[in-house]
Amino acid sequence: PVHHYQNMKKHDYLKEKKEKYSHLLEEKEKADPADIKNLHDLAITHLQKQDYRTAFSYFRKIYDLDQELLEPYFGMGLIWAKRGDYPRAIKFFLTALNKKTARSVELSIPIEQVRETILYNLGLCFLKVGKRKQAMQIFTDMIRLNSRFTPQIQQKLQQLGVHGMRSAG
Repeated sequence: PVHHYQNMKKHDYLKEKKEKYSHLLEEKEKADPADIKNLHDLAITHLQKQDYRTAFSYFRKIYDLDQELLEPYFGMGLIWAKRGDYPRAIKFFLTALNKKTARSVELSIPIEQVRETILYNLGLCFLKVGKRKQAMQIFTDMIRLNSRFTPQIQQKLQQLGVHGMRSAG
């Protein structure tokens, strides 16, 4: 029927877009194996596709090339968290936060923003393993410092029955 034409057109467009995307991914995978930015893009892409094994291998390659970057620790920690291994995720997040680096894979993203994201995920993992006090300390500090995660933190705290925490400004 004629009224299904738009759906068919949309389906063809999505199929074409997916094929192009798949081709680009193949090209990236053939690129320089020491290109950290490229490896990071591949790791994130596979993480988003929930292909955790492949994503982990790319984060590991980044780690092997530069152990001072935070992103490989963060990425591997995220994968462990998504798999439900929160204690292992916590170890990776804490290792990342203890790094003294000022560099980030994504030059457009300030290192403070990377640290903030790691800290937020650390707090969530602490909640998952029953370490509420540690999670609350992290979340309280983040709200006090006007974190960009403040709305998510406040929502999570409301779910836990904690009300009235506000940012400083």
